[in-house]
Amino acid sequence: MVNGELVIWEGENLQRPIHEIHCQNVINGTSLEVLLNEIQHNDWIFRRDERIRYSFEKMKSVNKEGIPYLSPEVVLLYKAKDQEDFLRVVDFLSSEEKKWLQTAMQLHMPHHKWLELL
Repeated sequence: MVNGELVIWEGENLQRPIHEIHCQNVINGTSLEVLLNEIQHNDWIFRRDERIRYSFEKMKSVNKEGIPYLSPEVVLLYKAKDQEDFLRVVDFLSSEEKKWLQTAMQLHMPHHKWLELL
């Protein structure tokens, strides 16, 4: 996707500002979205506000069944318009995770309604 428009990838190197790839199986119609992110000195950088960073090592976890997942506080930052997901997850966040999300949102969206719930 370039400037909000889907374009066919011809195998060229991907450069900023490209941050997502959409793939579609032409046989069965299934699709996949791959999100690309910046990393500097082992810190993930929030592409919407480069002041916000997170340890890349802490971004990924594995549940007891062995299924990998991204840190929910980082995912919620991306999904700051999704009240339903926030309400499903917020009570499961540790105090450290809530604090990180609160600090990130204060930087990026200082008047967001979630701040009073964190």
